[in-house]
Amino acid sequence: MDDSFNASRHRSSSASIADTSAKVTNPASVVSNTTANPNDQAAAAAASLQLLLREDNLLMEHGLTESKNPDQVAFRYAAALLQEDDTSSSAKQRADLALQDVERKLALVESLGVKLSRTSPEAVAGHLLRLHGHHSPSGPDGVISEVDDGAGSGSTLQAVRERADRLERQSEVLENVAKRVEGSLQRGLDRMDTACTRLERVLNLSSTLKMILRAQFENSKLQNYDLEDLRDLTRAAASVSILEDLFKKPELQHKIAIVERLRPEATATAAAVRDAAGALLEKYYMEPTAVQQLGATLQVYFHLAELPVAVWKAVDFAHRKAEEATRGLWNPSTLSGLTEQARKQAKDSRMVAKKLIQLRLELAETWCEGISEATNSVRNLQRVLTRKTDPESRKVFIDVVAGNPVPIHYEQPKSKREFSLFALFWARFCRTLSEILNEVLEHDHGKLVDDVSAFYPSVRSVSKNLVGQLHESLPIAAYEESGAAPTAGILGGSLALDDSFLQLASAGAPTQMDNPQAAHSADSWTQTRETATASSSYAKAGAPSSALSSAIFQSSQWKVLTSNEEECSGLYPLQKAFLEACTERLCKPLQYMFPENIALDDDGVPVNSGLSLLPSKYDVQRFDENIREELSLADPKEGGGEFTAVTMIAECVVDMISQFCVRARNALSGSGDDNYLKADWTMTEALQHDRKVAAIMYTLQTYLKSGPEKTFVAPYRPSTSHEQEQAAQMCLAALQPALDEIDNMVAEVILNPLCRASNRRLADVMATMHLGVYVDSGDDDHSAFAQNRLAPIYHTIAENIL
Repeated sequence: MDDSFNASRHRSSSASIADTSAKVTNPASVVSNTTANPNDQAAAAAASLQLLLREDNLLMEHGLTESKNPDQVAFRYAAALLQEDDTSSSAKQRADLALQDVERKLALVESLGVKLSRTSPEAVAGHLLRLHGHHSPSGPDGVISEVDDGAGSGSTLQAVRERADRLERQSEVLENVAKRVEGSLQRGLDRMDTACTRLERVLNLSSTLKMILRAQFENSKLQNYDLEDLRDLTRAAASVSILEDLFKKPELQHKIAIVERLRPEATATAAAVRDAAGALLEKYYMEPTAVQQLGATLQVYFHLAELPVAVWKAVDFAHRKAEEATRGLWNPSTLSGLTEQARKQAKDSRMVAKKLIQLRLELAETWCEGISEATNSVRNLQRVLTRKTDPESRKVFIDVVAGNPVPIHYEQPKSKREFSLFALFWARFCRTLSEILNEVLEHDHGKLVDDVSAFYPSVRSVSKNLVGQLHESLPIAAYEESGAAPTAGILGGSLALDDSFLQLASAGAPTQMDNPQAAHSADSWTQTRETATASSSYAKAGAPSSALSSAIFQSSQWKVLTSNEEECSGLYPLQKAFLEACTERLCKPLQYMFPENIALDDDGVPVNSGLSLLPSKYDVQRFDENIREELSLADPKEGGGEFTAVTMIAECVVDMISQFCVRARNALSGSGDDNYLKADWTMTEALQHDRKVAAIMYTLQTYLKSGPEKTFVAPYRPSTSHEQEQAAQMCLAALQPALDEIDNMVAEVILNPLCRASNRRLADVMATMHLGVYVDSGDDDHSAFAQNRLAPIYHTIAENIL
C-alpha cells in the first residue's frame, strides 16, 4: 500500500512540475509576461524556476517539463533518484529520502504555481477555459496575450481583474468621501438639533409666559365685573373658563410663584360665578315664566363647559315637581277621605255625588297646574336651547346638549326620533305616572280601586287640555321634534329671549311699546319684527276645538300619555281600571235578569217548573238609567269628563249588551217551529214567552237609540253646542254594534222560527184551493177563496201574533 501511495504522489508531483515547467521554459513567454506585468513577484517566480531546473538536471533529462505520459516520466525520474545513491542500506530508506526531496520540490513548485496564478491567471486558467468552451485569443507561440481593456467584446480575465481592482479602489475612495460627507452632515445635524432644542425651550418658555400674561389679563378683567349684572356675569364666565383651561395646562402645573398667587383668587371667582349662575337657574326653577334671563344663564354654563349638566339638572327639577304634584293627587289618605269631605260640603244627600265629582275635578285641575308648570319650564328650556347659539363658536346649544350622553333615567330603548329634550322628559314623566298609579291601585290589596278609577274622566279631561295647550303653543313643532332650528340673527346669541313666540312675558313687565329701548338683544337689528297676533284661541275658548282635538289625539304627547297594553305607561293603568269598573257597574244587574223559575216539590227539592222568569219594565228602565249614567261621565258638566271618552264607555255598553243577549237567548223556550202555533192559529205558551223576550229586547234597543240624545243633547236644549251634538253622534255610532246584535239575536231565534211555522200552516191552507176541496163543500157563499180562508188567518196573525 505504501508503494502505491508513493507512486501516486510521484505521478502527481511529476505532472505538476511538467505543467509548470511547460509554461515557463519558453523565454519569450516569460519575457512577455514580465514586460506586460512589471511585477516583482513574477520575475522572482521565473528566476526560482530556472534555478530549480539548473540544480536538478534529471527534470530536463526525463522530460518532466513536458506533459507526455506523466506516469512513465515519474517512474523514470524516481528510478534515477534511487540509482544515484547506492551506498544506502536499503531501498526503502532511499525511497523515503527521494520522496522527501520530491515533496520539497513539489512544495516549491506549488508556491511558484500560486505566484504565477496571481500574476498571470490566464496562463493557469487557460486550459480550464478551453475545456469549458471558452477560447481566448493566443499569441503566435500559443501563449495567451493580453488584450486592451475595452477593445472588443473578448476581454481577458486580466482586464476584468484590473477593472475589478479599479472599481474596488474607486469604491474605497467613494466610501471615504461618503464617510467624510456623512460625518460633516452629522456634525451639522447635531448642531441643528442643539439649536432646535434651544429654540424649542425658548418657544415653550415664550408660550408659558404668554399663558401667564393671559392669566394675569383675564384675572384683571375679573376684578372689574359685577356678577349681579347678566352681561358682566357672562363675560366673567368666559374669563373663568379661559383661566381654568390655562391652569390645567402641564406648563403651569409646576410651582410658578405668579401662577400660584393667581390660582386661589381665580378659584374663588369661579365659585362666585357658578353660585350666581346657580341662583339664576334656581330662579327659573321657581318661576318658569322668567325666561328672559334663561339665555344668559345658559351662556354662562356654556362658557364653563357645564351646559349639558345644567340642562339635565333643570329637567330633573321639573320632573321632581311633576312627580310631587302627581303623588299629591294620588295620595291614599286624600283618596279615602274624599267621599267624607263631599258629604260634609254637600247641602243635601242628593248632592253628594255632584259634590264628589266637583272635588275630583278640582284635584285633577290642581294636579294639571303642577304638571303644566313643569312641562312649560322644560318646553321653554328647549325653545331657548333650540334658538340660542354661542356668538363665537356659532354652536347651537341644543346640539351641544345632544352631543353628550343622555342620563340613564331618560334613555329610551326604541327611540325613533331625533334628540328632543321635551320628548325625553315627557316619556320619563309618563313612566313615573304609571308607576305611581300602579302603586295606589295595589294599595291595601286594591281597596282604593273604585276611588282611583272614578278620577279617570276628570284626569282625562284636564290631560287633554294640557296636551292641547302644548300642541297649540308649539308653532315650530317640527323644529322641536327634530331637535334643531334655524339660528335667529346673523350675530347669534339672544334673539330668542325677546321672541314673541315664547309668549312668556309676565303681566307686570313693561312691553316694547311702553319702553322701546328695553329688552333689545344685541342683534335684534338683524331681524324684522312682525306684528303681534291675537292671544291663544285655547285660552279664550277654554277647550280645544274639534280640529285641535283631532290634532291632539294624533300628537306624540297624547300617544305617550295614553300608551297601550304593551308599554303600560302614562294613564293606561287608570284607564284600564276605569273601564273594568264601568263594565262591572253595567253588568252587575245582569245576574238578576232572566232567572230560572225554581219551585219546591213535595220533598222540598228545588226543581225547574217551566220557563225562565222575565224582567219587568222597571228592570229594563234601570238598565237605561245605568247606561245613561255611565255615558254622562263623558259630559264635562255632568261627569267632569270630556266628550271623546264616550267611545270607550260605549264599548263597555256593547259588552254588557252582548252578555244580555246571551242570557236572553238562554231564557227562550226553545220550542222550535212546531210548538209556536196551535191548530186554530192561536199562540202557544212558548211563543207568548218568546214574544215577551222580543219585546224586552226591542225596548232595550229603543233605550240605546235614544240614550245618546237624552244624555248629551236634551238636557241642554235649546242652547246645545256643536260638541254636544257631535258627542251624541259619536256615541250612537259606537253603540251600533249592540243594536245590530239585538236585531240579529231576535231575528235568528224568534222571528225566523215563527215565520217558518206560519208559512208551513199557510201552505197547508193554500193546498186545499188547488185540490178543489172547497168546491164540494156545499157552501152557498161563492165568494173568493182568499176572502173566506186566507183573510181570517192574516187578520189573526196581524192582530194576535205580530
